Amino acid sequence: MTQDMKNKTQLERIEDMIIEDILETSDDQILTEFAEEVCDVEKEMEHMRDLVKDSVFKHNKVKFEAAKQARLSQKPQLQKEMKVVSLDRKKKIIKSLNANDNLTQKITMAARNENELSEGDLDVYLKHLIELGVIDEEGNILCDDD
Repeated sequence: MTQDMKNKTQLERIEDMIIEDILETSDDQILTEFAEEVCDVEKEMEHMRDLVKDSVFKHNKVKFEAAKQARLSQKPQLQKEMKVVSLDRKKKIIKSLNANDNLTQKITMAARNENELSEGDLDVYLKHLIELGVIDEEGNILCDDD
């Protein structure tokens, strides 16, 4: 066994003894010792609370940033959108989808009456059809086969 391994083993034993001592000490004993060593107990306790709050805040901020980065890395894959086309072209695409018997048997067409939809509704609807692979970015039907 090398000297470094011996030192590490000794340190681990000391750590275990300290942890065991802390766990066996009552709250009252800890508070008494604490009061003997610190002049202003309330001030020191508030400082410790602030340290814990700050630590929790920093930890949550790191988790949030990691989640944000993960979401941003997925964003390019999710943002397939139709090329800019006129409202008339959008309505024609919906009509052709509704007129396609093979397609209407395979997918549920929620927008049967495209005249009742706003252009924004049509954009969202067509975007979902692109994401589902029903049409491409130009409005061409992709899953029209049997």
